[in-house]
Amino acid sequence: MENVNFKHGSTDLQQKCKDKLATFAVWMQNNPKASVSLDGHQSEADDRSQALAAKRVTAVRDELVRLGVSPSRIVVGAYGRQTPVCSETTDTCLELNRRVEILAVRP
Repeated sequence: MENVNFKHGSTDLQQKCKDKLATFAVWMQNNPKASVSLDGHQSEADDRSQALAAKRVTAVRDELVRLGVSPSRIVVGAYGRQTPVCSETTDTCLELNRRVEILAVRP
């Protein structure tokens, strides 16, 4: 599953992200033994990185639950700025770092 990215300072899910999550929720429903790990990350541009990463993970988890995925199948973590995918300070790079990684885990 592709990462879910966010605008600077926001925890709002954009429609394209909601569409990705809807597709993933169907996959989860078709794979009832699978679980998912949601890992929140943040760019260097925000001082509230850990708290904001946690809020973004919660937004993704809540959307998956709304779409029918059992909360017991979802594990969450928030890592703030600890593991950037890009070390540059360009807008594109900062956006890549503002993400929730979605990792499906099959038994």
